[in-house]
Amino acid sequence: MERERDIIDAVESTVSGARRFVLPIGGFGMFPNAKRPRVVWVGCEPVPGLELLQDRLERRMESVGFPIDGRPFRPHLTLGRVRRDAKHADVRLLGPKMDGLSYGTETDVESVELMESELGRAGAHYAVRHSMELAR
Repeated sequence: MERERDIIDAVESTVSGARRFVLPIGGFGMFPNAKRPRVVWVGCEPVPGLELLQDRLERRMESVGFPIDGRPFRPHLTLGRVRRDAKHADVRLLGPKMDGLSYGTETDVESVELMESELGRAGAHYAVRHSMELAR
């Protein structure tokens, strides 16, 4: 990554002093929508600890040269991506099948990872570039 050190410094300064928190997880959805899904996800409740980290990080990254996104923050965990060559008839079944699912849990958020993702023909490949522990 060309500007990796600048990005790591920005993330570290944002995370410094941030405390661990519990993150409720539940509910399923798709981006951009159920008719044309590209990403299937499980939702995360936008608890104050997460919202504060996201807001601080977005503002700090702007100072490094990344523009503020401007879209509403929709915390989620990506479960999978729909292949571009997926059959439309199969994709249409995702929404109704997910409507009948229910899931709810919570997880302890103890660290922040800077991830690198590469989308390729065989799917996405993810690598942790840097990890920072949150304060107890």
